[in-house]
Amino acid sequence: MKQQTAVEWLEEELKTNLKKIILEGDADLIENIFEQAKEMEKEQHSRTWFDSTAQFDNSAEMTYKKDFKDYYNETFKKQ
Repeated sequence: MKQQTAVEWLEEELKTNLKKIILEGDADLIENIFEQAKEMEKEQHSRTWFDSTAQFDNSAEMTYKKDFKDYYNETFKKQ
């Protein structure tokens, strides 16, 4: 089964909850949906990071100067 991307999940959630968001102005719901999508995206980045580094064994010359959490925070977190 194909994994759903964070963007695909977000699209589905917005379509499912659009009436409630627009008619009721449910700001908490929309905020929750966006936060969940961000967490999903972060997890997907983390899996990609792990998968890309897992192909190297201990004898590989490639070394990583930072772990994924540092990379993610430097690249995607707003300062």
